[in-house]
Formats: sequence, structure tokens, C-alpha cells
Amino acid sequence: MKIAFLGLGIMGNAMAENLLAAGHELVVWNRSLERCHPLVAKGATAVETLAAADICIAMLADHEAACDVVFNEDGVLETMGSGKSYIDMSTVDPQTAEVIGTEIEAAGGRFLEVPVFGSKKPAEDGTLVILTAGALEPEGMCTAFWIKKLRMVCHRYNRAMICISFISAPIGRTDWTN
Repeated sequence: MKIAFLGLGIMGNAMAENLLAAGHELVVWNRSLERCHPLVAKGATAVETLAAADICIAMLADHEAACDVVFNEDGVLETMGSGKSYIDMSTVDPQTAEVIGTEIEAAGGRFLEVPVFGSKKPAEDGTLVILTAGALEPEGMCTAFWIKKLRMVCHRYNRAMICISFISAPIGRTDWTN
């Protein structure tokens, strides 16, 4: 399974390092290409344009970065299609998550909103708290798909993750504070 990790800031870099250490084939991308170099030295492949992968994981800083990565030329949306998945762990507002999710699904891909709680040290240690939100029964697939994919990927960089729960709320409409 080929994974693309998008966004190599404080959190994304640590998460990507843990995926590499677990033996995943990893493609990395960052707006500042030089942030990819340490991961390339450890076995990742850096790309200037977003390559197709089975799963794209985005850990981006804000609305602007999230939209650029998905909607710009050579963005995620251009490579999205049947059998591809986009896991958005970015720090974005609910409206942005909803727009991205709608467009990914319209392109035939699978979308999951996955905010995380933690900072640099928990990301390095693999102890982030990971939440999930998405449709329980998206067209053509079932919840078991996401449970299998997320356990396969997330537990590799998040050793403290024991189970994954699905929130039965529309993407972008989940109030994570309550």
C-alpha cells in the first residue's frame, strides 16, 4: 500500500517518520520542498507534484494550505478516483472539511475527517488522540473499510490507538469540543 503524506510541519513530520519506521512505502510532499529531505534520507520519496497513492494523509496547518493541496493544479483532486482515499488530519474549519470531503467523494474517492489532539511529543511518541468522522455507509463501501484502513495506517504511527470510533455526524458538522 502506497501512502502519500502531505504536510511535514511539526506534527506531520513526526507522523511520517513513524510510518516510514513501520515499513510503509511513503511519498512525501510539502509546500517547502526542503522539509522533505530528512525523510528522503530515511527512505521516503519526495514529489513536487502530488503523486497518486492508495491513501493520501494530509496534516496541514490551515484552510488555505488544505484548499491549495486539494484544488490547485496537480492537487489531490486531479489524482483522486475509485479505490483512492483521502484522510484529512489538517487544522481546518468545518466548512472547509465539508467542501473538501464533498469534492473528494464526487471525484470517486473516499474521504474521512480525522482531527488529532496532541503536539510534537505525542506525535513523535505515537500517542496522539485520533478522532474520526465520516459517513457510516458511504455509497459502495461500509464502515469496515475505514476501520481496516485506519488500523493498518494509524496504529503504525500511533501506538496508543486502541480502537476507532465513527461519529454518526456529517463531515464538517461535528463539534469536537463537546
